[in-house]
Amino acid sequence: SVSAPIQNAAVVGFQEHPEMDIYLENSRKILGGLAKHISMRLSAAGASLKEPTGGFYIMPNFSKYAEKLYDRNINNSMQLCTKLLKDTGVAVLPGSVFGRPENEFSFRMAFVDFNGEVALNALQNNSRQVNDVFLQDYCPSVIKGVEKLSSWFENL
Repeated sequence: SVSAPIQNAAVVGFQEHPEMDIYLENSRKILGGLAKHISMRLSAAGASLKEPTGGFYIMPNFSKYAEKLYDRNINNSMQLCTKLLKDTGVAVLPGSVFGRPENEFSFRMAFVDFNGEVALNALQNNSRQVNDVFLQDYCPSVIKGVEKLSSWFENL
C-alpha cells in the first residue's frame, strides 16, 4: 500500500494549480524555443538530427564529417567529445553511452545552462516572446556553446 504522505501528495497533485500551469507552459516555451534554435543551428552546421518535441537535450549526428574526423585521428564518439571539450570548452556526452554505435559521430547535449528562474520571470512579467533576442538575453551560455560547436564543425 502507498504511504499516507504519498497519498496526500497525489491528492494535491491531481488538483488544479493555475500557478503550476503557467510555470509549465512558460518552461515549455523556453525549452521549445531553445530546442528549435539549437536544432536549426546544428543542422546548418551539417548535423543530422530530429528536432526535439520535448525535454532539454538533443542528439546530433555529425557522421557527415567522418572522413575529416578520421584525418584528425578522431575515430569514435568518445574521442569526438574529448576533442570538442578541449577545443571549444563545451561538454557533451558520446552517443555510444546512449546505445548509438561507437563509430557514429553523435553526442548528447543538454541545454539547461541558464538561470531558469530569471528567464521564467522575464517571460511572465514582461510578456516577452521566446525568440532569438530572448534566448541571447536569458540563455547566453547555451547559445554561445552551440555556436562554438557549430563553428568547430564548419571549420573542419
